[in-house]
Amino acid sequence: MRRIVARGGKPSLIDVDAPVCTPGRVLVRTAFSTVSAGTESSVITRSGVPGAIDAEYPGEPPYERPPIRHWMRDSPTPTPPLPGSFSLGYSLAGQVIEVGSDIDDISVGDMVACAGSQDAHHADVVSVSRTLTAPLPAGLDPQTAAFVTPGAVATEAIRRTDCRFGDSVVIFGLGLIGLMAAQVARVAGLTVIGLEPSPVRREAARGFGINDVFDPGSPDVTDRLMELSGGVGVDSAVLTLVSESSEPVNQAWRLARRGGRVGGGGVFGMNLERGAVFDRTYVHAIAFGAGRYDPWYEEGNVDYPIQYARWTENRTMAYFLQLLAEKKVQVKGMAEAFSLEQVEEAYQRLDAQDRPFTVQFRYT
Repeated sequence: MRRIVARGGKPSLIDVDAPVCTPGRVLVRTAFSTVSAGTESSVITRSGVPGAIDAEYPGEPPYERPPIRHWMRDSPTPTPPLPGSFSLGYSLAGQVIEVGSDIDDISVGDMVACAGSQDAHHADVVSVSRTLTAPLPAGLDPQTAAFVTPGAVATEAIRRTDCRFGDSVVIFGLGLIGLMAAQVARVAGLTVIGLEPSPVRREAARGFGINDVFDPGSPDVTDRLMELSGGVGVDSAVLTLVSESSEPVNQAWRLARRGGRVGGGGVFGMNLERGAVFDRTYVHAIAFGAGRYDPWYEEGNVDYPIQYARWTENRTMAYFLQLLAEKKVQVKGMAEAFSLEQVEEAYQRLDAQDRPFTVQFRYT
């Protein structure tokens, strides 16, 4: 079967054996997969660095981390990467072609969305844990559902701010995840403000119904946000951008009211101004919900009881898919679609001056 990987600093289409379906997993024939532009660009770059490794868990070499001990057995480990390759892809939708012997709530022929950089790769067929597989609501097409993982990341970023309906939130960076986070926040009854330096993306955000959008470098941006927040500052700020500068997070501190929260969902400098931090809270969104980086949950198919973890990765995925099905969040026009054979062209589009928010791969 076909699969896209990173090798030597470039994306490559290779032929590999199809995965098998084992207990706790679902075998899916992919219809569409969505590229995570920032994450996958960094993986491609890292694949060209001598001595670099493809690690699933942050800050640790793969498979060398001590397993989590349990009285019955050690925790499972991620699917090993292909030798000499770095895995690409973490968000897709397709049709179930086989289910594990212990799975009774998903059947062959069902349409599902899958997440996780361990197994939800850009590939013809994937084998994914049930905890990272969500059935599609009625009427939702697979091309739209393939946005499930970045959408769930955006949803978790908003949830981590602990905003209540009527609160105000400012989204720093209106790329793919920022735009979806802004739409999720609007659905939640929040006053949504966007900050984005690109005039093209500011205009695109208005097309998605985010009307209060400003250039973060504008000299009057603080006055505008104070006016929109009733003169007290925003209740929360969410950073969904990639920047080496610490100015975005410090500007977020300055714009937040006393007692407000700043949520980090991107990659940015963290050289903090002490005076701005005073009496605010920083929270970091870890991917898309409870269970991320837990091998028992993600590889072992061990779900968390809802009374202890309301919003797991899987429940966040299901909620975002429902928002898509109800058309409360729109993604039309956010991606350009390519065949797998156009892999180099697809990733090159993400570096172009007129780049789309992301690209997708189609499999038929």
